[in-house]
Amino acid sequence: MVYAVVRAGGRQEKVEVGTIV
Repeated sequence: MVYAVVRAGGRQEKVEVGTIV
């Protein structure tokens, strides 16, 4: 699985990306 790190309000959150295009 591929994990992407997104910043929200200076906060780092790990989300799963794969089926979501």
